[in-house]
Amino acid sequence: MKIHAFKVEASDQSAALEDVLALVAKEKKLNKRIRLVAKAEIRIDAIEKRDGLWFMEFAKFRATQGPGRGKKNARTEGFDFKKGETFAEETCALYDPATGYILIQYNHSGVRSGAICNYLSDYDQAASNVYTFNPKFDPDTERRLLKKAIKKRLMFKLDVSAMTADDIKRGVALRDAVALGQKCEAGIIDIELSAGGDKTNGLRGTVSNVMGALRDLSQRNPEAVKSLRVAGKTDEDDAIEVLDLLTQRLYVELEDIKPGLDLRLPLEDRWKGLSRARNSWKKILK
Repeated sequence: MKIHAFKVEASDQSAALEDVLALVAKEKKLNKRIRLVAKAEIRIDAIEKRDGLWFMEFAKFRATQGPGRGKKNARTEGFDFKKGETFAEETCALYDPATGYILIQYNHSGVRSGAICNYLSDYDQAASNVYTFNPKFDPDTERRLLKKAIKKRLMFKLDVSAMTADDIKRGVALRDAVALGQKCEAGIIDIELSAGGDKTNGLRGTVSNVMGALRDLSQRNPEAVKSLRVAGKTDEDDAIEVLDLLTQRLYVELEDIKPGLDLRLPLEDRWKGLSRARNSWKKILK
């Protein structure tokens, strides 16, 4: 089980995220917790507060076809669902109000961090809450990135077909590039910004804004950003180093969490895994 960490930011008019979680916990009818996020029905299936930490289990209802039940000595069969039942993908999370960090299990088919962020932003329909989840990068990567005063190249690949209107609206620094791709009916935009000329030359202007917009987009909609790398050096005589900003995020992978008899990863084991990750990152998540 892979776990990523995100710093939660709230807009000025937003309630504390803990208040929203308390509102969810107060609602005992599970069907009342369902919200529509990017055309998918999502809800918090389970939520508990333990020793000041909020533990959650998110579920995404699959509206399309699903897998079959496989047997080695017989043909694959379907599941005998009752009316109103369907496949549901599960993702657990832990929120620490003291540090403002949320730890999220990575489930490729489940509820991603961007959907969780949108769900919590939209949950209280009487409020105007807007939360942002900023990925925590490996401290060594962050230090190396900050030291690269001369940024020679920025390379990124976008899947325009996977971007929503909201993605384009938020990514002001990317809007022109995306618009050009749409006009040309391009599915993929592959861009390299390079500083030519003297070895002291580096990218200037809004390159930091573009890089920030791409990192933000990669969290809200991971399918949209296929690659994101920056090449830079500390000073004019330093060698150029390429940093991959998608793969060098802070994460931990726990290999000792095994499926139960129903072939699902037990919820309590996953929650304990989140606690272990938090404990191992105490000096980092401040």
